[in-house]
Amino acid sequence: MKNKNIVLFGTSVFALMGVAAPAHAQDTDRTQQNVLMEDIVVTATKKAGGERVQDVASSVTAFSGEQLDAMQFRSVESLSYSAPNVQLDDVGSIKGTANFAIRGLGVNSSVPSIEPAVATVINGVYLGTNNGAIIDMNDIESVEILRGPQGVLFGRNVTGGAVLLRTRRPSGDFGANAKVSVESGLRGTGTDITISGAVEAPLAKDVLAVRLAGYYERDGGYFKNVTLDRNDGKARSWFLRPTFSLTPAPGVEFVIIGEHGEAHGDGSVNSNPGGTVKAPKFGTKSNMPGESDLVYNSLVVEANLDVGPGNGRLTNVFGYRDYKVMVTSDNDGSAAHSFNAGSYIKQHQLSNELRYSVKIADRIDFVTGLFLFKQKIDYQTLDELLFANRVGRGGGIQHQESWGIFANADIEIIDKLTFGVGARYSEDRKRVNIEPRDFTASPACTFMEGCTHFTFNDRSKFTSFTPRLSLKYEFNDDVQAYGLYSRGVRAGGYNLRVASLSVPPGPFNDETANSLEVGFKGRFFDRRLSLNVAAFRNKVADVQREQTAVTINGVSTLIGNAGDIEIKGFEAEASLKLAQGLIFRGSLGYVHGKYTKVIADLNGDGVINAVDKALKIPRLAPWTYSAGLYYDTELGSAGSFNAFVNIDHRGGSPFTDSNTTFLPSVDLLSAGIGFSPAAAPNLKLSVYGRNLLDDRGMGANASLAIIPTGGYFQTIQKGRVFGVEAAYTF
Repeated sequence: MKNKNIVLFGTSVFALMGVAAPAHAQDTDRTQQNVLMEDIVVTATKKAGGERVQDVASSVTAFSGEQLDAMQFRSVESLSYSAPNVQLDDVGSIKGTANFAIRGLGVNSSVPSIEPAVATVINGVYLGTNNGAIIDMNDIESVEILRGPQGVLFGRNVTGGAVLLRTRRPSGDFGANAKVSVESGLRGTGTDITISGAVEAPLAKDVLAVRLAGYYERDGGYFKNVTLDRNDGKARSWFLRPTFSLTPAPGVEFVIIGEHGEAHGDGSVNSNPGGTVKAPKFGTKSNMPGESDLVYNSLVVEANLDVGPGNGRLTNVFGYRDYKVMVTSDNDGSAAHSFNAGSYIKQHQLSNELRYSVKIADRIDFVTGLFLFKQKIDYQTLDELLFANRVGRGGGIQHQESWGIFANADIEIIDKLTFGVGARYSEDRKRVNIEPRDFTASPACTFMEGCTHFTFNDRSKFTSFTPRLSLKYEFNDDVQAYGLYSRGVRAGGYNLRVASLSVPPGPFNDETANSLEVGFKGRFFDRRLSLNVAAFRNKVADVQREQTAVTINGVSTLIGNAGDIEIKGFEAEASLKLAQGLIFRGSLGYVHGKYTKVIADLNGDGVINAVDKALKIPRLAPWTYSAGLYYDTELGSAGSFNAFVNIDHRGGSPFTDSNTTFLPSVDLLSAGIGFSPAAAPNLKLSVYGRNLLDDRGMGANASLAIIPTGGYFQTIQKGRVFGVEAAYTF
């Protein structure tokens, strides 16, 4: 029935396209088809001036800001289904916390001391925790999704890959844009209203320019709470981002980006399917909506200096970020007062990367650099086990200092054949003070205020060497084949959320991924077809696992090395100009993973044996695919028209290491139409829908067997959404 609905809806949308099509073709340069087929220059290789994505000898999916707008993407999470073997999910328990996974390697927890397996880099600055990594994509210049280990250029914590976001810079001209959208599930619950825009101007011609971007969203709550007769999921969020560009002399440039943002609203949306009282498919029965308050500030200062010889460039990127979030939630998700929980996270970080890139004799692209990083994490937890009259508090503090030095060279050894070689040395020092969960009347830790003393105190040093080798052959300007070996390391560390010291909170060892990849990239038929294909095999030693369970001592998380795994698969991406104004974009990914060695009791039966080794890897979805059609045309004197329809699929996967709970497979159908009247060509009116099949996705799914009400802790995602949008460019 679901496939039939997809076919019927797609037929209807493109029948409408056929009615709208005129007899003549477009002549504007910035049509949707040109935007979707254009070359994207990526910054991931850190070469001066960037590099076209089709020339990079590795798997990269890149989107320009205009492409993101054309495909109605709203956040990093909305890109989750648009690249093969990629999951960019919000865990749901703490707002904005990324549980990203690429090619089967990711994170499955909100504990801030867990290092990412997929790095998030915003404006060249690495985010030290997964918390706060999910952001709204307003005024974004580009997004780059790098698949596979990125150990040379991005250091540690990139065993799965990396997600790079770059915000828009001032153009040096006067300009402005504004956008208003209203979304609703048409379920009788709240509407989601978003207002965003940007304004830019030159302050001193060719010397100083400014751009100010702003965003405000008020979500009235999508999910119906049948116990409290209210809408759950309410939130208000906003940010301001001023950006200055200073060019005091030829070859000298400074970019300063500041940002302040806040998000306030309900806690996690937990829809527990257990018990006799049933909530709607997209509803809850919690007796407490909880609360979430998030505030962050960031500053990026990028300096570029053109230096000799040739076209050498010296770049320095300084970054500062502070982040604070407080969340309370009804973890049992029922009308009973059984299990409430809270988390408080305060993090601040400083980083600096100095690098030099140059092209030598038109045959060698060379880049080298030094990276410094420092952060402090303060984490407090609260577990109210009301069914057992137990209230526990715990937490800890982690200080971290890291540095790395790297170099990479791509050498054209003969015409059309390029050999790449690179390496990085990294060092991490971590110092922790941890207090396990305390159920006494006068605990050592108080929620939000911190701890008075710590039972566990330790420090460790972690070092790693990550090499990279590649070979690329260019058959012509449009077709290349490549082979790649790369290594990535996910730093070892400590668990700040421990229920008891009977299982030490650390240190656990580094996770090391060695990857082999072969690929092919080509553009054919006068560049009407673009096709990228890759196959890979990753061998991961000392894989880190986060085993989370609800026990009589609250939420218990065991973090450590579980053994070795092997992951292999393939992926393909294509875009095709089918006809004037009609574009097809699609992707396909397959991944298979297994344990080759197990050193941890993954299923909790008290023994380590073949049963553990046979378990499936959490968040490893075997199949992902995406297929979309995008159309635009001129309507003569009436204006211009565009439409799109897109279907995304991700297979189901285990959520827990024990394979006792699972994340469901999801099919997301999206479609929309847009119109710009000839009398106001800078105005665009759009109507769209997302998740039109009303599939129920989840960020988490954990058993609550210990709770008398039973059931599961399931953080659910929005179902069917309809929206209207008005955008104007001045």
